[in-house]
Amino acid sequence: MTILFFLALFTAKFLVNDSKETLKEDKFNYDIEIVNSAMKVYFKENGKNVDAIEELVPKYLSEIPNCPYEGVYMLKEGNGELIVVCN
Repeated sequence: MTILFFLALFTAKFLVNDSKETLKEDKFNYDIEIVNSAMKVYFKENGKNVDAIEELVPKYLSEIPNCPYEGVYMLKEGNGELIVVCN
């Protein structure tokens, strides 16, 4: 009986941790979409790419989202385009 209790407890803890990671991934993906959309609007209005994510606030973003992975969002060049990363 005790073994079943600990097995159930371990399984529940695993599921909770897995859910937290899924929530983090979902928030991260949502944030990336929001920032990318703001960058596209910025480009259409200004004819150039944004130099720093901070330039999007407050006109294109009300604020820079908080990265769920304990970092801050930044723009980085990759493959000839700007990408949003959490550093």
